[in-house]
Amino acid sequence: LQGWDADTFKLREGEFTSGVHKNITLRIAQDDPVAAERYMKANAKQMTGADQYSLSTSLETELIAEKSKREAEAILSGGRAADTSAPAAAESRVVGDSGPSNTRAFLYGRLTGGKGKGSVDGLKENFAANLAAMMQDAPPEIREGLGIYSGYRSTERQAQLYASAVKRYGSPQAARKWVAPPGRSNHNHGDAVDLAYNGQSLSHAPKEVVDWVHQNAGKYGLYFPMKHEPWHVEPMGTRGSAGFNGTVAPRNNTVAPRSVAPSFDDIESKLAAISDPDVRDATRKRLYAALETQSKAYEAQEKQAKAELWKYIDQGQTPDQVPMEVRQAAGMAAVSSAWEYMNKAASGRAVDSDETLLYDMRRYAATNPTDFAAIDL
Repeated sequence: LQGWDADTFKLREGEFTSGVHKNITLRIAQDDPVAAERYMKANAKQMTGADQYSLSTSLETELIAEKSKREAEAILSGGRAADTSAPAAAESRVVGDSGPSNTRAFLYGRLTGGKGKGSVDGLKENFAANLAAMMQDAPPEIREGLGIYSGYRSTERQAQLYASAVKRYGSPQAARKWVAPPGRSNHNHGDAVDLAYNGQSLSHAPKEVVDWVHQNAGKYGLYFPMKHEPWHVEPMGTRGSAGFNGTVAPRNNTVAPRSVAPSFDDIESKLAAISDPDVRDATRKRLYAALETQSKAYEAQEKQAKAELWKYIDQGQTPDQVPMEVRQAAGMAAVSSAWEYMNKAASGRAVDSDETLLYDMRRYAATNPTDFAAIDL
């Protein structure tokens, strides 16, 4: 053995064994960096310090990426946890369908001004779920102040408010800008909430609070339909296509995808349990990127379905003749807009049109269906 003495032989044997384990670790890492790390640790006593350091350096980036991926998948798969700090749930409902008890219970705790539970019980199930999720996901400094200034209202209560508004503003026409007649308000149907901040109307909230709810409402299938009432939030689709502008409405007014994903607190509590700061930071970035990607994917899919829906309408077919999967993907609001468009077209008269203008209009209808549906032709 080239004149090696016993000590040299033992050293070379150790280096060879270490090299074998190093190569095996690198091979395993190609498929599973975490398994490679386990193998390296299990055979650490048979590896040199130099090989262990070299492997740790080589695997570091891939290990962080793989561990953060697994952590993110585990957190997302858990869904939204119940809010255990909320009061007891209601035993009955008024107008809205019976929603998840933790959703109603959470919203009870957000009522202001001595409002009764009926203000929450009367909200439709999916609207209540989306509204609660948006509040739960607000940054802590905003979330703590968010509340419900006015929720469901009976027609009797609406009549009282309308009468007071007529008296205050001097005429029914002037009053209707601020208060709808009985039965005409979405509050009466469980489809509207006036938000509060620190017990007062959202109109008194700091700009950053108003900006946050307006910028994020679309992720939860919600929107603010009236510029003169920036506190008034509704489910998308309650007023036809108005207000739809690249936001992610839940299809068929169902619970929005973001509303069933883990809440802000769910995510942060799980992240806090990750001991490695690098893995924790990478997991946080991966989680919020995944949620944003999910929202954009739903938005793109819905836009494509709406464009396809309007192509069928342009060919003279009714929404009932459009394939069911297209209607479902486009959503109730788009289908309703298509019916409205066809009814208007049927009640009008045929006119001569410039072919270039007609082509441009059809192209606009296909590429921007919701905006086109809102145009009064």
